[in-house]
Amino acid sequence: LGNENRAIAEVERRTLLVSSAVALGLTVLLMGMVRIVIGRPLGKLLVAARRLEAGERVELDRPSDDEVGKLTSAFRSMAEAIEVREQRITARNRDMRLVLDNVGQGFITLDLQGVISAERSRVVDEWFGRADGSPTFWAYVRRVDPKASEWFELGWDAVRDDVLPLEGALDQLPSTLRHGARTFELAYRPILQDDRVDKVIVVITVVTARIEGEREERAHRELAAFCRRILADRLAFGYFENGDYSVWSINNPRRLM
Repeated sequence: LGNENRAIAEVERRTLLVSSAVALGLTVLLMGMVRIVIGRPLGKLLVAARRLEAGERVELDRPSDDEVGKLTSAFRSMAEAIEVREQRITARNRDMRLVLDNVGQGFITLDLQGVISAERSRVVDEWFGRADGSPTFWAYVRRVDPKASEWFELGWDAVRDDVLPLEGALDQLPSTLRHGARTFELAYRPILQDDRVDKVIVVITVVTARIEGEREERAHRELAAFCRRILADRLAFGYFENGDYSVWSINNPRRLM
C-alpha cells in the first residue's frame, strides 16, 4: 500500500495548497468588496463629518438600501437639520445686530475677568474706537477717560470676588464716562447663572444734551430766584446799584449778611 499512501498524501497536499490558495483569494476578494462597499462610503462620511465640523456645506450621494445607506441617510438628515438651525441662528443674529446697530445706546458684554466680548454695538466703536484683540473694559476706556478706567478696575474686583452684594458692587462702578465734550452714562445689567453673576452687560448712553439741559435749567432757576429777591427788596437793590454799601449795611445789617 506504499504507492497508494504516497498518492493519497500527494492529493492531500495538493488539496491543502489549492484550498489555501482559494481561501486566500476569497479573503482578498472579500476585503476588496468590503473596502468598496463599506470602506468608501464610510470614508465619504468621515470627510463629510470633518467638513460639517468646519462649517462647510455637505452634499452626499443618494444612499443605498443597505446598513451603510441607512447610516448615510441619517447623516444627511442630520446635516440638513444643522444647516436649517444655522440659518435660523444667522438670521436671528442678523436681526439682533440690526437692532443693536440702530439704537442710540451702546451695549458691551463683559465676562468675570472684565474682558470685552466680540459681540457689541457698532456705535461703541464709533464712539471710542475699535477694540483690538480681547481687551478688558478698563483698558479699552483708559485712552478715553483714565479716571473712570482706574475707578472701574478697582470696583470690578468686588464684582469678581463676590464678597459684597451684587447690587452694592455694581453701584461702586463709575456711572459716567467723559470723552471730549461728550458725557456718557454707564448702566450695568448682570446675567446670572446658578444665582451667581456670569456676565455683565454695560449699557452706554449719551447724556450730553441732558446734562447741558439740566445745567441751563439750574442757571435759569438761579436767575429766577435772583430776580425774585430783587423784586422783593428793591431798596437793597437800589443801594447796590448806586454803590452806597455803607448806608445799606448800617440801615439793614441783616440784608448785608
